[in-house]
Amino acid sequence: TGFHDHLHHESMNSNQKQKVKLTHLTLLDGDNNQIHARLATHLADIGRQLVEGDIIKLELFTPLTYHVKEDSPLMPALFILQYSRVGHAPVPLQKSIQPMLRCEPTKQPPTEPPAYNIIDPLTQPPPKCTFDKRLCRKFGVNFIGRCICEEIPVEKRNLEIIAEDCYLVNANDGIDKLQNKNKRIMLYWWYATNIYSLNGKGNRGKLPDCLEYAIKAKYPEKESSDWTGYKDGSNKKRRS
Repeated sequence: TGFHDHLHHESMNSNQKQKVKLTHLTLLDGDNNQIHARLATHLADIGRQLVEGDIIKLELFTPLTYHVKEDSPLMPALFILQYSRVGHAPVPLQKSIQPMLRCEPTKQPPTEPPAYNIIDPLTQPPPKCTFDKRLCRKFGVNFIGRCICEEIPVEKRNLEIIAEDCYLVNANDGIDKLQNKNKRIMLYWWYATNIYSLNGKGNRGKLPDCLEYAIKAKYPEKESSDWTGYKDGSNKKRRS
């Protein structure tokens, strides 16, 4: 069971305001333990039709942890890709709800330097994202057990669904007509918005090397010289 609220984050593109739809849920189990969750962008509209007390079945989701603030303990959360509504029941008074789990803070990786090496799947092996060196642990988000590329794999992302919300690429002529660069931009946007909350004017950051590699390997350039790599916002260039 759960209750929800929803947020809109505004981004700027060609001097026009673009709204990114995000729907957040607070879920309760049968013992009134709670955990926070976020719906993928393609579920944002239908998610806003849920009301307090709706019972939902999570059919496809990924567990993770996050920092509410930079120095706060890690808290558990769920990223939901598919669910179904199965009923409704009254929600107990919120004062009786207890957190499901508390996690101790973990040491965060050092701040990345302003200059980044270009990741090239045409000539380089995939970066190792291991339990001891979790590359996808960034921006306050930590994946439990496995790399993001295994938990939320690139090859299972539906570009046609992403195109309905991604304002960075015009896919009106069909996904098949897009260049690989534009397909990568769509995936960068989807992961940045849905997983790492990197959206809005001036809110940018380099996605994890493991994820960038997977996206580039799925939709590569023909030559290594065609990669431009990630640039800081001050350079006014996008990752490609």
